[in-house]
Amino acid sequence: MDFEASPFESSEMLATFLASTHLIPESWRLCCSANATAHGSFRKEEIGEVVYIAFSGIQMARRFGAELGTAGALG
Repeated sequence: MDFEASPFESSEMLATFLASTHLIPESWRLCCSANATAHGSFRKEEIGEVVYIAFSGIQMARRFGAELGTAGALG
């Protein structure tokens, strides 16, 4: 009988793996740094063999709002 892992089990294994790495905290730190700089900016940082690129979320929210016609509400 063939056994195939359920999507939940695969997702749980992936989440456990990601939580055991520095990927999430480093990504969050870099995103916060990009948000603190000028609008439309981005940050790039290489840590070991991983390159992190973070864009200003504030700028992205304004662009997304402009596409929806709600730019005034966002800034």
